[in-house]
Amino acid sequence: WTFAYADEPPIPHDYTQDVGEKYIFVMLSTDDPSVWAADIQDENIRSQYSKSGLYIKGENMPLWTVDWYAFRVNISLDGKYLVRWGDWPIIRYYDAMALEFYDNGQMIKSYVVKDLVTAPSLLPETVSHYEWEETSSFDAVQNILWLKTLNKEEYTFDITTGEIIKRFLQPTEVPKTEVSNTNLPPTGVVKLSLSRPQI
Repeated sequence: WTFAYADEPPIPHDYTQDVGEKYIFVMLSTDDPSVWAADIQDENIRSQYSKSGLYIKGENMPLWTVDWYAFRVNISLDGKYLVRWGDWPIIRYYDAMALEFYDNGQMIKSYVVKDLVTAPSLLPETVSHYEWEETSSFDAVQNILWLKTLNKEEYTFDITTGEIIKRFLQPTEVPKTEVSNTNLPPTGVVKLSLSRPQI
């Protein structure tokens, strides 16, 4: 068994992930095993695969490799495109990596938390970390990632480019004392009348 305290990030361990029927993605822990009380290395995996990356099932030469560790990835069925999710971020650090997009192991686009969350200081926190994702879905055939943040922003990504192809941002409430005749959001707006009074 592997144990972690409630407010501690999970322990990085070796794992594999099937990518359709043809490929397998291998993730090897980059941590020093002596640092952890738990066994983070899987000798069965390491006897077959020497590096983190994508392999054809039954072969031990990678099609492409990565030099980082992630607890969570999404991969297209053709094995070409990958989404790397960031680790559990530390409170008040909103430059933490949220998502990275890869093409054959090479990063093509990245986002930090504050790129996707308009008011990150409102996100729920634990003693030392915070959460930003509410839910998500991944279409490995259409190469589309959709997610909703805990602040209710919604994004649709084309994982072949990492670009946002659709977004929905919750309107931010503007206090009446701060309303001016500048450009305001299309919803939740307090309208001001600038017409001259009749004499």
